[in-house]
Amino acid sequence: MLNYIKKIIAGIAVGIANVIPGVSGGTIAVVFGVYSDLIGAASLNVKTIKANFKTYLCLFGGMGLGILLFARFFKLVYKKFPIQTNFFFIGLIVGSIFIIFDLVREKEKESSFTKASKILWFFIGLSLMLALYFFKGASAYSASAIETLSLGSFLFLFLAGFAGAAAMVIPGISGSFLLLIMGAYYTVIKALTDLNIPIMIPVGLGVLAGIILSARLIGFLMERFPKITYAFILGLVAGSIRHLVPDG
Repeated sequence: MLNYIKKIIAGIAVGIANVIPGVSGGTIAVVFGVYSDLIGAASLNVKTIKANFKTYLCLFGGMGLGILLFARFFKLVYKKFPIQTNFFFIGLIVGSIFIIFDLVREKEKESSFTKASKILWFFIGLSLMLALYFFKGASAYSASAIETLSLGSFLFLFLAGFAGAAAMVIPGISGSFLLLIMGAYYTVIKALTDLNIPIMIPVGLGVLAGIILSARLIGFLMERFPKITYAFILGLVAGSIRHLVPDG
């Protein structure tokens, strides 16, 4: 029972993180030790889901609660205390770096090629996050919300949901931040708070597709190249800190 409660709390934290631009739900999943659960469930492996059904139910139920019940509250806290909130998440991320590093480190002696590969992929992940940070300054955010659906807006919201969900699965990248870049953030948040079902449908379909495809890819990489994949994730997570440090 205690384990299920921990999964619910972790799910709530991941859900909250996914509505705050700049905070990565994948990173928070790593911090709370549920990232492998997230990937396992999202990959839609029937045997895995049956074996861990209660765990996944608690995790995703918590995520739903975090998004629907705590979104308004945490957005208010973030609006009133943005610096303090950012540093709270920075503390979580810094602490998680040691956890991920332990996953990267070999317990036995490793070859020079393996060590070089991990260093290379760490810096690739770090560079991607820093590049995304500098791109943030050049992006145009849209504060207008889509109220009615057309074919064009349906496809746009589907793609936005897909991109946001893919980023949610990958630690270090904020799904909400990508939605901001694409100009869909305020539409999605308004649809959630207003329970605008027609607008939520294409976003939900995109989220489902993005989670499944991204989880399958990451699951494959973690199975075939676990240490190198975690080295890349370590770079993403380390680079995400820059997104949370207040400018000026």
